[in-house]
Amino acid sequence: MPPRYACAIGLLLMFSASLSLAQPAGENLAPQYAEAPRPRCDSYTMKNRISLTALEKTCYYGDRLFSPSAISGAALFGGIVQAMNSPSQWPQGAKGFEWRFSTRCVQGMAKSTGFYLAGLTLHEDPRAVRPDPDRRCAPPSSI
Repeated sequence: MPPRYACAIGLLLMFSASLSLAQPAGENLAPQYAEAPRPRCDSYTMKNRISLTALEKTCYYGDRLFSPSAISGAALFGGIVQAMNSPSQWPQGAKGFEWRFSTRCVQGMAKSTGFYLAGLTLHEDPRAVRPDPDRRCAPPSSI
């Protein structure tokens, strides 16, 4: 078979395959979009959402409840009051530090829970800085 016939037969086969795979004329040709993803409990979402739902506020509360700063703060202040021997009725050493550290952890959790419940009731944003919806780039430099 001469090469020009092979090329013509190949083009004919490709054309017929494209016709058989083509979408019927009666179907909707508009693009079908998937549903928008649900909000996630990650630091990017919590930082960049304009307003938070109650579930997102709960995620934010949970992230802050057992954060490294909460644990290290309780350890630091537990060590300070251990050095000051406060309260003096508690023992010194590892047992005394354990009591003081756990007390500071529970105090921090109680405070965070109170702020969370009050903020949820009053519809307040728990973040220190809310994202600005109008800002599209870096803030201007100070003069």
